[in-house]
Amino acid sequence: MTKREVIMQIRSAKAAHMHYMSWVQDQVRNFQINESPIENSNEKIEFDFGKWYANEGQILADFPAFIALDEPHQKLHEINAEILKTCSTHIKGGLFSSKKNKILKRNRQIDTLMEQFHNQAIVINETINLLEHDILNMSDESVEKLG
Repeated sequence: MTKREVIMQIRSAKAAHMHYMSWVQDQVRNFQINESPIENSNEKIEFDFGKWYANEGQILADFPAFIALDEPHQKLHEINAEILKTCSTHIKGGLFSSKKNKILKRNRQIDTLMEQFHNQAIVINETINLLEHDILNMSDESVEKLG
């Protein structure tokens, strides 16, 4: 694979990650405003970043930046699962608390989770940038030897 092809794959994976992030944010925003159901985005395991990471990206598996993607990628999915769980909790008004107050509390929890989600996304983007930088600094011949 040429250096140009590897760089294009990395950039496509990054774009796919950004698209996924935007999709999750839109889903949550629609839920908070309209109580619209949220699709289980963890069922979207086959989104393009994940496919690249598990397949074509493996030629970069020995690079420290690629290795560093694993933890924030896993955390991102864990946080997303917690967001889904929080959003799927049915809220009823109680004897001592109103439904409105419970919804406000849930939305604050979701906002906190979304902040954590966003922070992991930033780490992933920065790490992808480092990986791209590493490849750009290699000779064409060295990149072609990767696979």
